[in-house]
Amino acid sequence: MFSVKCVESYVDSNQFHYGCFIIEPLDSGQGITLGNALRRTLLSELVGSAITAVRINNVKHEFSAINGVREDVLDIILNLKEIRFKNIKYHPMNVRLKVFGPSVATAAALKTPEYLEVVNKNQYIATVNDSAILEMELRVEQGKGYIFANQQSPSDESDFLGEPDHDTVPLDREKEQNHFLLIDAIFSPIKKVNFRIRLLPFSEDSIKESLIFEIWTDGSITPKRSLKEATKFLLHLFYPLLTIN
Repeated sequence: MFSVKCVESYVDSNQFHYGCFIIEPLDSGQGITLGNALRRTLLSELVGSAITAVRINNVKHEFSAINGVREDVLDIILNLKEIRFKNIKYHPMNVRLKVFGPSVATAAALKTPEYLEVVNKNQYIATVNDSAILEMELRVEQGKGYIFANQQSPSDESDFLGEPDHDTVPLDREKEQNHFLLIDAIFSPIKKVNFRIRLLPFSEDSIKESLIFEIWTDGSITPKRSLKEATKFLLHLFYPLLTIN
């Protein structure tokens, strides 16, 4: 029976959460088997939340410029892709932003329901100049991996507009004619996974292996929790094989 021990964990300057785990002792060959299975599962199967569409006042396409805002729409979309969320309960949902100039708009200005938390509140969105207003509506969904905008299934805007939350203000009626712009969605909460194998002298005639497993997450989930979720997925994946008659 092997054991799992967390030997190091910290949060770096980019708010990435890091965890290093040692799994030992393993029989010869088991380290690469376990390491590959966990790594592939962590990178492709964990569920995360991301912004999949945005609607901005007086903007009809992504190549527009916004009066009184330093960034153009493409720059704003790139900044929105970096915003991370956690504790999502219902999907899809509305998140709204309304910023009056002069000011710097960050993710902390997003009006979210109580069950939705912004992880990186310091994430920069745009700079609003004097007397200008930046107002937008975002769609937040759950998914796996990375999905390009043109791969998203088209849905009616009424499917995700929903009722406005008590602390948000809906866009003006004439501005609601603006279309939602689809965004490439980065759902995976895992930033990086690495593992290596170290040989352990076990006895005079046998050698065991030690699996050193490293995980970097975006902060919406801890490395320890992500390792547990990946293990649960693998157990559910292989369990039906035990029921073969």
